[in-house]
Order: sequence, then C-alpha cells, then structure tokens
Amino acid sequence: TTGYLLAGFVGGVDGLGDAHNFAHYGVDLQAFIHLGLGPRMLWLRFWGEGVTGNLDEVPFYELPYLGGDFLRGYDFARFRNRVSGLLTAQYLWDVQRSVDAFLFADVGRVYSSLDDVTLSGLRAGFGGGFQLQSSSGWAAAISLASSIDGGLFLTATLTPYWNEVPRWR
Repeated sequence: TTGYLLAGFVGGVDGLGDAHNFAHYGVDLQAFIHLGLGPRMLWLRFWGEGVTGNLDEVPFYELPYLGGDFLRGYDFARFRNRVSGLLTAQYLWDVQRSVDAFLFADVGRVYSSLDDVTLSGLRAGFGGGFQLQSSSGWAAAISLASSIDGGLFLTATLTPYWNEVPRWR
C-alpha cells in the first residue's frame, strides 16, 4: 500500500510602519510506502520553502531554515536564507504494538534565491530513534542524530515529523 500527501502554502506578510511587505511560500510532498509483510514502512519527503524580498527586507526569524526538525543532525535553525530545500528518507518498523523504531537520512541546503538551487554543497544528517504510539495515534519520539559535519544530537519531541502517517495496526 502506498499513500501520498501533498500540501502547499503561500501567504503575504504586511510590514508595519516602514517595514517591507513580503510573501512566504512552500510545498510539502510526502510518500508512505508499505514494504512487505508486517508493519514496515518507508517514508519519503520533499520540503521546500521560500520568501520573496531581499534579506534586508525579511526579518531574520521569518527566513526559511534547516536544522533541528528539518535536517536532523544539526542545531535547530542552523542554516537560514531566502530558500530552503530538504529531502528525507525514513525507514520505520515495529518493535512492539506501541513502539516503532526508525532510521533516517536527511539532505538539504538553503539558498539565496530559486536561481541558485543546485545539488552541490548539500548538508546531510542521519540517525535513528523510537516512536511511542498511543491507542489514538502518535504520542512522542526520541532520536539520536549526527551529520557529515559531526556532532551528536539527542532529541525528544511531542511533535510529529510528519503531518499525517497512515497507520497499519
């Protein structure tokens, strides 16, 4: 069984006073591929996000970022610029009815504009962890991640990495 999720967004931000107006846009494409017998699943994701306007016109905290939840293996929001792109592959299997284990690899990069998008200079993170499931769905996760630049990140979260995950139980 295979499931897909496609979401896009676009919105304008009106600057107050002398601040500039800009737009924020993005796309999230996910595929959930059930592999063989038993609860084994491959999750694939492409996430892209951007803002219009020059760097001096967009508040720093509004810039698309990678690191933390997006590009695990790096500090939260380690990379920021006007455009970001992320590819993720995650393999998930059950340990018991309420516990799943997973291995993942993330690659991504931020860019100053859409014209600059290229596959060179990608950053990569990888790792694994466990997800706890309740009877009503996703509950919590803990993961251990690193990157091609080194470092080790232990993360516990109550926020799912994926917007919606088809359950097979």
